[in-house]
Order: sequence, then structure tokens, then C-alpha cells
Amino acid sequence: VEGGQPRGKQSLHPGLIHYTPTTGIWQTVWLEPVPREHVTGLVITPNVDAGAVEVRVALAGGAESLGTVESMGGALFGKFLLPFEVTSLLLLAAILGAVVLAKKKG
Repeated sequence: VEGGQPRGKQSLHPGLIHYTPTTGIWQTVWLEPVPREHVTGLVITPNVDAGAVEVRVALAGGAESLGTVESMGGALFGKFLLPFEVTSLLLLAAILGAVVLAKKKG
């Protein structure tokens, strides 16, 4: 502790720890844009006795909460069904193409 503030590996005189002093960020850092309406938090609470799960979704930008798992499922299989199916078919085609290319090389 230097000046009352814990320092850990960032201290030049660590003492009582067996680390080499280091500084900096150990992984790449990046920023990503998000839409105005986006998920800011998620709380999943299981209810074993009822055999249910409560999902609370915190949304930003005035987006409507979907509420229950049932209503989220309704949105996914209603509003987003076609885009989901199209994406699934494109991924299947990509996988099949990769298999064909791998067999040609083998």
C-alpha cells in the first residue's frame, strides 16, 4: 500500500507480493457503436420450484421491454423469424461450401 491506496502489480516497490511490477493494459481495447435502442443490462433469475425463469432486460433509447420469456419468444419467432431463417440458410451454405472445398483439397 502506497499512500493508503492499494497498488498490487503496479507498484515500483511491491513488497510482500511475488509479482514483477507491470503497468498498462494487457488486452486490446476497442469501442463499438450501438444503436439508439439497445440492451444495457440483463438479470436472469431462475425459479426452480415453479420450473420457470424470470428475465429482466434493461433497455436504452426508449425501446419497449419485452417482459417475459414468452413475449421475447413471440418477438423472436414473429418479428425476427424471416431474418433468422435467412441467416441460418446462409450459414448452412457457407458450412457446406467449406466442406466441399476441404474434400477437394483432401
